[in-house]
Amino acid sequence: MTDHTMHWVAALQEAGFIRLWDMDPAGTVLAQHRLPPVTPDELGPVIAEMTGGAARTVLTCGVAGDGIAHTPCPALNIQPMPLIGGRLRHLAIAGLAQDTPAHVSPSAPPKVAGFLAMNPKFDGVLCLPGPQTAWLHISAEEVVSLQTFVTADIARDIAARLGLPATAWEESAFAPAVSDTMANPERLAARLASIQAEGMLTGLSEGVARTRLWGALIGAELAAARPYWLGQQVAVLGGQAIAPYYVTALQAQGVQVIQADGEAMLLKGFAEAMHQSNA
Repeated sequence: MTDHTMHWVAALQEAGFIRLWDMDPAGTVLAQHRLPPVTPDELGPVIAEMTGGAARTVLTCGVAGDGIAHTPCPALNIQPMPLIGGRLRHLAIAGLAQDTPAHVSPSAPPKVAGFLAMNPKFDGVLCLPGPQTAWLHISAEEVVSLQTFVTADIARDIAARLGLPATAWEESAFAPAVSDTMANPERLAARLASIQAEGMLTGLSEGVARTRLWGALIGAELAAARPYWLGQQVAVLGGQAIAPYYVTALQAQGVQVIQADGEAMLLKGFAEAMHQSNA
């Protein structure tokens, strides 16, 4: 009988594509792959090519059919699924959902589980920046509630429409833009229109324009998410793309922020799921 507890594969669907990692028993990445969203059955040939056709346990999260778990609940809710390609043992990690108000975060569980594995006494709020940023209230090692925002998608869409390059940034313009919008979030749409108008009328630099855009949108998000971070211990899990924006914005509000590597937390969480599945 094949031992499926040795090497394994993690698969995460997020931001419009699926990422695959071939892992050894110690949690070392042997190979990586990236592809457009596919069904679990269509993953089989890709995984076979990546692993040389070897038997594997495949852990998926955010992939079609992985299901959802409703808060309050543990971060990891694992269900056995039909075999992939006849040889690949398939385990699905359910996404997280909240009924009222309705919010869903399909890809958050491994990141949350990885952080809690390394910080088991953590009681507070996790912020997971991304195309859909998730705020999760954690207590007694469970996800109590969550709230999601599409701030990054809006910022990137507007920046692209205005022709602002992704590298344009003027740090000194960020904190004032955050504070201005937090003070009057109802004026967000007007502030965004003003950025475009200044570009037309006064030649506002691309760096200042893009920084104000992000600052205004993150300011509006922080105003809406205030019940999550105010008076709480907060950890931001993410990479170097936009996570630092959230750290800076929160610190400007006097919040003590922990920043953790989102990729490391993700792989640690998948390893925790693998361990639980074999316990």
